[in-house]
Amino acid sequence: MDQQPRWERAAIVGIGLLGASLGLALQERHLAGSVVGVARRAETREAARRVGAADEVTGDLAAALRGADLVVLATPVLTIVDQLRKIGPWLAAEALVTDLGSTKSAITAAAGSLPSPERFVPGHPMAGSHHSGPAQARADLFAGATWLLTPSPKTSPECLAQVEGLASALGARPLVLPPELHDQLVAYTSHLPHALAVALVRTFQAVEGEHPNLARLVAGGFRQGSQVAVGDPAMWRDIFTTNAPQVGAALASLRRELVALEAALEQPERLEAMLRDAAQARARLEQ
Repeated sequence: MDQQPRWERAAIVGIGLLGASLGLALQERHLAGSVVGVARRAETREAARRVGAADEVTGDLAAALRGADLVVLATPVLTIVDQLRKIGPWLAAEALVTDLGSTKSAITAAAGSLPSPERFVPGHPMAGSHHSGPAQARADLFAGATWLLTPSPKTSPECLAQVEGLASALGARPLVLPPELHDQLVAYTSHLPHALAVALVRTFQAVEGEHPNLARLVAGGFRQGSQVAVGDPAMWRDIFTTNAPQVGAALASLRRELVALEAALEQPERLEAMLRDAAQARARLEQ
């Protein structure tokens, strides 16, 4: 591993689970000479200090960006969009800018507001947890994860290569996709499961009022299927609203499958075939 840091000063804007984990990883792997974290809320800053997510933690965005040669935006999607429109005057000319947002089309479009849009590389590591906040941060969070990159036509190939190198140095597997294709695919693999978990919990709530003992019957299947519903509501609001057409298409596909499954309840052979097909498809994901 190189002993010389790749970046002198890395600024991480947003030090929740992903941002704080990135800060820990940059320090552990000696990828940055210093790391500064930015958070609006005092309690988040204090939690980040406790876990050692950065050498410095501040609420002053402009000061944090001053002199940074790596800037990572790790806030909710619509906040990233807003930040891209205003951070230009505070960026160093040589700064490499990337983000960790879960949808990419709106973010990629907003990057046109930067003074050097060619130095912005949209990114989305497929890592995380149903937990949130810096207290849950781990330096190995990105190890083995796919790190999606969605460059625009303006993105410099050199900058893209640098962020690919960053992802690889953190143990992730970089994958380059167009922003629109990214949003279409993650609607099925990430956004739809969260929407399904929300619907599952809301369905449970609708029945629970009539059956007070229902919660005592909750076991592994319900717990695992609904676990992600505890995710940050503001973050998921931004994800769903900035990817509404694709999430809507995924929900329509799910609705068709639910209708087919309901119809098969009275057709035992068809039902067993559907169950077998799903079990085999799920098993292949583990290979």
